[in-house]
Amino acid sequence: MKNIISTFAVFFFVCSAAAQTYITHIYSSKDGVDLELDFYPAENPEATLIFVHGGGFYSGTRKEENIMHFCDSLAQAGINAVNISYRLHLYGQSFHCDQPVKNKIRAIEVAAEDILSVTDYLLQNAEELHIDAEKIVLMGSSAGAEAALYAKYDLESSAFSALISCAGASTDISKITKASAIPTLMFHGTCDALVPYDKGIHHYCPPNSVGAMDLFGAYSIYQKMVDLDVSVELVTACGGKHGSAVTPLEKDIPLILEFIRRANSKGHFTIHEIRETGRTCTLPDGGVCND
Repeated sequence: MKNIISTFAVFFFVCSAAAQTYITHIYSSKDGVDLELDFYPAENPEATLIFVHGGGFYSGTRKEENIMHFCDSLAQAGINAVNISYRLHLYGQSFHCDQPVKNKIRAIEVAAEDILSVTDYLLQNAEELHIDAEKIVLMGSSAGAEAALYAKYDLESSAFSALISCAGASTDISKITKASAIPTLMFHGTCDALVPYDKGIHHYCPPNSVGAMDLFGAYSIYQKMVDLDVSVELVTACGGKHGSAVTPLEKDIPLILEFIRRANSKGHFTIHEIRETGRTCTLPDGGVCND
């Protein structure tokens, strides 16, 4: 408790211009770097959401204005929001077709390890932070969503009650089983050239390139969870590109709040919302939009 009070005292910020109030904590120190989170406390919180930013594991920051506004909006609506930084394993490099697959996997794994460190920190301080250990939702955008899925399934964490993926994908959906699966909400555009909507190679790299990493996007995950009879919700943007990584933070807060409450209720649901953009696309979409 003494360390908690000290952290609160040193790292307290009120951003009055944007009506954002958060408390910054150092949740771990790794590779000589202090890893931080911004905690947006809700009054009488219904749940706690951990947000993981995107950036291809070589860039990105939790300090993007839209992320901060999103976290503040959640707190105002009764959900504790935890906005985290994590190690960027490929900082100064890239996550494109010239990056060997083993390096890409390790970058995802490093970020996922930090997600679990954040979660451990929150659980250790759950009483002081008013966190219900049974209601922790993990959410990621793009690379952050890939790390979130990896933390849940490849690292086999049982800490999360639900998961939200914005333009994310899994490296191996065989890890998603009836026993391990949790309620999941996903947003994805069918014309995402970076992270495949269905099954495909990351960035649609040439199959013989060193960076040709197979990914299972939102539609593949959705189908797997439907087959497992696990609660799942998918928002498909027909013709949408990688914008699904960020637009839900700005336009879908009510839907996200509804999902969190639905997941907390333990009821079963299967929802697929298809949104038309008016754009056509030649990338594979499992026949969802191109019947």
